[in-house]
Amino acid sequence: MFAKESETREAGGFRLTSRPGGERVVSVEARGLRKRLAGFSIFGCCCGRRLAHIGRAIVSMSMSAQIVRVWKGSGTAEGVDRYCREHFSRTVLPQLRSLSGFLDATVLTRSVGTETQVVVATFWESIDSVKAFAGESYEKAVVEPVVDEFLERFDDEVVHFTVAVDG
Repeated sequence: MFAKESETREAGGFRLTSRPGGERVVSVEARGLRKRLAGFSIFGCCCGRRLAHIGRAIVSMSMSAQIVRVWKGSGTAEGVDRYCREHFSRTVLPQLRSLSGFLDATVLTRSVGTETQVVVATFWESIDSVKAFAGESYEKAVVEPVVDEFLERFDDEVVHFTVAVDG
């Protein structure tokens, strides 16, 4: 697919670089943030398209992303794919983009046996931005009832991280 020397393809704000030895890196430019992702099938925020399937995980965000909110779920491959394409990309992401303090979102998937896992990481300016979205009980997951149609299991709570090092 790619030559033995580095090759880059760009489309719709995404850049896929293939390096010698088979390493592939997806870069996404969004709202002044740059992300490099590997190790998962990556569903881009814009269209929910699968961008790459790569061997190990690297995430690099701008230091302006202070809080990362992480939520997990699982289900069948078809259900997770539908969650990403039909629900997250068309419903959740447009709502998040309208919120002050929301910076970006990344949805990661991986297959483990007959189950497919999904991890949603949203990036926020501050914990106050998260509270404006989720309310005072901001550690409780915000999940619409329709998600039951796509996923077999999902967390009722989320985990928040503060960006400590940005590469």
